[in-house]
Amino acid sequence: MLVEFANKKLEKSLSDNRIIKREYGRLSERIIEVLDELFVATNLKQIPEVPPDRRHKLTVELYTWSIDLSRNYRMWVQSDGEEDPQLVTKVTITNILDDH
Repeated sequence: MLVEFANKKLEKSLSDNRIIKREYGRLSERIIEVLDELFVATNLKQIPEVPPDRRHKLTVELYTWSIDLSRNYRMWVQSDGEEDPQLVTKVTITNILDDH
């Protein structure tokens, strides 16, 4: 799947494993795993809906899904206008946040 980043700051912080470890600490291993899964997947449907990934659609943002990183932290990814995860082949990582 084609993975893009919402801004240069996010792209820089997620482009190198060393920087990921420095920026995100204990979440870094999980972030690296999810990024690897996104790059290997051919579409968003291949990211499981069950834990530990638990991909689920967000109702607050249009065309946006959340992927669990930990109990509270999520990675938000947005499609290019497609609702069906089977048809989403390009995502933009918009945020990594504690949304609770």
